[in-house]
Amino acid sequence: FASMVCFTGDGCMLMNGSEITVAVQERVPVIFVVLNDCEYGMIRMAHQKAGGKEPIDFSIPPVDFALMAKTLGAEGQTIANVQELAQLDIEALCARQGPTVLNVYVDAEEVPP
Repeated sequence: FASMVCFTGDGCMLMNGSEITVAVQERVPVIFVVLNDCEYGMIRMAHQKAGGKEPIDFSIPPVDFALMAKTLGAEGQTIANVQELAQLDIEALCARQGPTVLNVYVDAEEVPP
């Protein structure tokens, strides 16, 4: 396998993160980059774009996705700022035989691409 990268949000990872177990079992070299804003950000943005005015709480309790990955047998790291992102050993991540989860904290107010 060549290294693969999966970008996902924290809400999606909560709903579908169990796939990590298959990647661990099959030693799939995939890097899950979890953009963690502690809320269902894409759903909030869609709600706002659709003109939703009713007060809805889109927040998610803090989840340590790096720790979750480790409990499932994958590698996990938390990235809390730009300096930590710059210090990542990308070559080592790509060379790893098995999945890695990068729990990357992002600003919930930033509009996703």
